[in-house]
Amino acid sequence: MKQNKYNDEIDKILYEYFKNNVSDEIPSSTKSVINETLKNLEKTDTKKTYINFYKIAVIILCIGIFTTSTITFANDIINFVKSTFNNSTESIDKAVENGYIQKPQTDFVYDKNIGIKIDDILLDNSKLDISYVYDCKNVENIEFIEIKEYTLKDENDNLLYRFDEDNPVTEKPLIINSVSLGNKPIKIDDSTFKGSILYGAEKFPIIQKLIFHIYSLRINNNETLDGTWDLEVTLDDIFSKREIIKYEPVYNEHIISSDITLNASTLEVHIEIDENYSSDTIHMQTPQLYDSLNKKYTFDTCSYENTENSSIYNIKFNTGIYNDNIEILFLELPINSKMNLLIELHQI
Repeated sequence: MKQNKYNDEIDKILYEYFKNNVSDEIPSSTKSVINETLKNLEKTDTKKTYINFYKIAVIILCIGIFTTSTITFANDIINFVKSTFNNSTESIDKAVENGYIQKPQTDFVYDKNIGIKIDDILLDNSKLDISYVYDCKNVENIEFIEIKEYTLKDENDNLLYRFDEDNPVTEKPLIINSVSLGNKPIKIDDSTFKGSILYGAEKFPIIQKLIFHIYSLRINNNETLDGTWDLEVTLDDIFSKREIIKYEPVYNEHIISSDITLNASTLEVHIEIDENYSSDTIHMQTPQLYDSLNKKYTFDTCSYENTENSSIYNIKFNTGIYNDNIEILFLELPINSKMNLLIELHQI
């Protein structure tokens, strides 16, 4: 649907990474070619001549399919391409592939000999994904590191999120209502780590700046390192424009009203049905979403409310405007023991 705008940025990351990380595990002939290519790139306008390492990985994987080291090498490249955010969704990955991402040109902020910088950002109405890089070269024996206690605000000092073990958040309403950091930061080399945090909200406002005040880190075996790392990023205009696609259901006599939109990362469904839902049915089944090729999209969040004569569903699914085959979608809603609705959704 969208053209890649920032392939050069992705290739630049890979170029810098493999420039300094050509492993002994790589076959010597392959290593020689890569090193020669890197030397040639250094002599040219690298922004225009970065090669697509992902395609190279696939080629290496194909021609070296019976060589353990080439398979490892190719998989390392593929995994590196996929790890812009290590807490992510398929729709976020699709958005990133299509250039819906910001790579701030920021420097490390240091305290206690540890540097932190923001490496990647994605923001739409529903999701905020932020990746961080940690520089630990001046500290010995760091095997694990992540942000522990911090505040996140916008340019107007509005609190988006805060985590403090001793002082739970009391400010209401908070913008962010969910946080995912289940996948821990990746150790890129002996002293560098990269990780991400995925935030969710009912609706993110238009934000010009993200301002972070980090005052403790979690390292190694759950040790706490106190310090001060203040980071600030001005967001690109792409996150203010926020393209959305609207859907409407094919006529169904049970639908009272609906408001269904698709953004970069999420399909948001607000729909009212002329029957009360049954909690037993809801606990046994969850809403399902499929495309025209029967691809199933993962369920994100859902809330239900019964009124006197109807039920209201607020549902989010992990699909976005950059996914394929999204012109027509099929929503399956469990209502009660007598009703299970299949609703066809069409783009407006």
